[in-house]
Amino acid sequence: MQAVCRTTMAPILLPVFLCCATPAVLRGPEGPVDNRERPSPSAALLKFPEPSGDRPLLAILIDDAGESLSQLEPFMDIPLPLSFAVLPATSHPVEVATALKAQGRDLLAHIPMEPVSADQISGRGFLMTAMSTRQLLKTLDWNLGRVPGALGVNNHMGSRFTRDVRAMTVVFDELKRRGLYFLDSRTDPATACNEAARRTRIRFMERDIFLDNDPASAAIEGMLQKALDLARTRGCAIAIGHPRAATAEVITRLARDPDRDVDVIPVTRLLGHPCLSAGP
Repeated sequence: MQAVCRTTMAPILLPVFLCCATPAVLRGPEGPVDNRERPSPSAALLKFPEPSGDRPLLAILIDDAGESLSQLEPFMDIPLPLSFAVLPATSHPVEVATALKAQGRDLLAHIPMEPVSADQISGRGFLMTAMSTRQLLKTLDWNLGRVPGALGVNNHMGSRFTRDVRAMTVVFDELKRRGLYFLDSRTDPATACNEAARRTRIRFMERDIFLDNDPASAAIEGMLQKALDLARTRGCAIAIGHPRAATAEVITRLARDPDRDVDVIPVTRLLGHPCLSAGP
């Protein structure tokens, strides 16, 4: 692991450089977060019981990670194997992605794609429909390089880009070449991702439920119940939420429910599962 250097001040106020081989201190808007003070939950994750054959499955993906690890702390304490999608243009995507992988977390790259409304575009790295194949691949490479260890990709925004079969085919060909899968966040009902996935034969899934478009706790509870009901009906479901306090509280209540009859698993574990091709 690469050494991290810190500067301390000697009594005569001259800088003295000390190096250590411990994990980096992640600095985000909330201030420093030192991973050394937090035990890795990897062992606990590995001890989670395997889903039984007759219980429905729910995968929960937390989008928009990458500002700092402290942003995700409410979710790290939830005793469920949640998945996380790191947005490449955030403050500390590499550090957060590395920390998540070290803790045994399921990791995706949350790639920004062109929305219908141009005034929604903020930050670097958006894939645009007007880009040439070369430009798309260069921009995609920049994004993926900022989320090391990602097993798959899902789209951030993309209501215009995901309608474009040509653009999505370029992206899918490259993701398939790299051994990555794609989860369509379905930010637009006219998405062409399914068609592009058939053409390229990439490993592909689709989001079923957004948990917290309405950030009120009661609304999140209602959407989580819809996700659970769909999982019971079809055999599995995929829900996406965001790093918000109310979302963490609702998922925590799910984890602590002694009568829970749905197993929560990482998104990646659903790849190729027959329940995804079942109704409704």
